Amino acid sequence: KKEADKFGSKRNPFPPQCLVKVCGENEPDTAKFLRYYVPLIGVECQYEEICISRDLDTREFNTTTADPRNIQESVAAPPRSEMNIDGLRRCINEVFDRNIADLHQLFQNSLTAIANEMLQAGLVSRDVHNEPTVDNIIKEFIAGMLFISEREKIEEHCIKFLSVLYKMQGPFVFAGDKIKDDLIKEVNKKLPGVQFKLDK
Repeated sequence: KKEADKFGSKRNPFPPQCLVKVCGENEPDTAKFLRYYVPLIGVECQYEEICISRDLDTREFNTTTADPRNIQESVAAPPRSEMNIDGLRRCINEVFDRNIADLHQLFQNSLTAIANEMLQAGLVSRDVHNEPTVDNIIKEFIAGMLFISEREKIEEHCIKFLSVLYKMQGPFVFAGDKIKDDLIKEVNKKLPGVQFKLDK
């Protein structure tokens, strides 16, 4: 609940989520409707349990890779590709959230030049360019990803941002290197198996 309350704020543009799977044997006497209470452990929340209500889903797991006793998936998950794109956006948002204070300090004396480069790269609107602030530049960069549904295009989006930093030279190069490393590490940590490439 605490995470949900933060949704929509400047630093939390993506809604929180928690995937819950409940598996059971697909037998003739299996109930056709599941009503199952799951206790919440280690979650800061005013509720002690959640209730899952779901019609019977008869899709079967590959029994060579899953426990053959657990061939019934009662709660359907979104497609893995959708989960990866949403998770990728979250990773990028978290990295910029952690670095925003340092970016404020770095950008403050070069804001007009940065806004010019960001406009040319297609990362900000003309309104933000005309009256630039660090928060609005980062906010529009993050918001732009909401309309991108392919990993390769999200990579391009991030590469454009990094290219602006490298073009500014000086300490901006160090900032670009750090953000690049942070992004790759965050994706590897949160989305193992997802290849995230930030090289031209």
